Amino acid sequence: MMIRRNHIILTITSIVGPVLLFFCLVCCSEPVNTENNPNFDEDGYAVYNQQDSVLFTPTEPAKVKFYFEVSGSMSGFFCSNAPTGFKEDVNDVLNKYPAISEIYVMKDLKGERPDLIKEDDFVKSMNSGAFGDTLGSTLVPYMIENIMARLDVDNGEVAVFISDMIYDPAEDKTAKVLATQYGSNIAKILHQYGKSVCLVCATSSYIRKTGTVRAPYYYLIMGNGPQVAKVCNDISGVLEKRDRFVDNIVAGFDYGRPTYTFGAPQRCSRMNKKEPTFIEYEEEEDGDTCTIKLNINLENYRKIITDEEYFKTAFYAQSTYGTSVKYSNIEMDKKNMTAIVKLKVYGMVLDSEVLEWGLKLPNTDYTLMSEFLEGATDPNDPTKSYSVKDFCEGMFGGLTNEIKPNYILISKKN
Repeated sequence: MMIRRNHIILTITSIVGPVLLFFCLVCCSEPVNTENNPNFDEDGYAVYNQQDSVLFTPTEPAKVKFYFEVSGSMSGFFCSNAPTGFKEDVNDVLNKYPAISEIYVMKDLKGERPDLIKEDDFVKSMNSGAFGDTLGSTLVPYMIENIMARLDVDNGEVAVFISDMIYDPAEDKTAKVLATQYGSNIAKILHQYGKSVCLVCATSSYIRKTGTVRAPYYYLIMGNGPQVAKVCNDISGVLEKRDRFVDNIVAGFDYGRPTYTFGAPQRCSRMNKKEPTFIEYEEEEDGDTCTIKLNINLENYRKIITDEEYFKTAFYAQSTYGTSVKYSNIEMDKKNMTAIVKLKVYGMVLDSEVLEWGLKLPNTDYTLMSEFLEGATDPNDPTKSYSVKDFCEGMFGGLTNEIKPNYILISKKN
């Protein structure tokens, strides 16, 4: 009997021992997120982005509707049988969408009755100078409203208005008053429309009786954000090839969070391939410390942000619990629209840290267009963009861009 009792005790011990050991391992293991930061669960899995299931991505439109202003102020671009950068670039832009485009010519002051025209017929008329003398002063706000009224954004349509964007209601008795109200009226229209807008500035030779000058003109792109971003990138790319791109400004975009990938880290290791979480943090007295490499996709944003100085102003990274963060050696890969940033993290007192990083977009900066906007006091001067500064202010006043930050968890645990 004694032997049997010992056998029973031994058997129970052999069963309970591993259970207790497992229980101890589970209960005694420390969380990766030691500070209970709300952006991650205790095991280091990100929870802050669970509601952002759809990332902002430039998307091909279902249809692109091109609307051409053909007023007298545009005549120098359409000059009969004479090559201009305008004609060359417009032809290239139209050829980007041969199967999904429609072309309209706006022949009345308010653009109420745009004429649908076949692409071949349009190009022939453009090259021969058939456009450019059909209107007096165009009423840009009405034209934009009429374009928007014909746009089916729910089915992926995008509108592109090609114009010098000069608003000079000279034939109206209240012209001076209307000019002062231009910005606020544009803000009201765009706010009511509530979609995304991109204004691309380009240059071209402009032919007039006194000689040829360099003049600005614009592509105003309207629609849903992802489709507008794609068309904006396409048009900007066409113009860049011949060095006739100046800048683009955008409004009404909800970008979500910046998209990115991680490069190989140093003095830490990534928890897994999906999470923005790094474990086994280390730092050495000689300065060899935890370094995280970010590859940030910039194709969603204005071209200006691919300039290193503008990107340095836009990018930020900060710690939550006082750990030091430095970022240097920023590399710009303009071909792939990517910024490469190395985050050096050191002096971590607690067992974990959370970094917040993001972009403060240069939404209202139109420095690159300023040569055409500043001093634009004469609507008959094609080298300046009379009233376009007011239009830009209307864009910024009527629509905003939204962008959220990202987070990175760094832990000494493994």
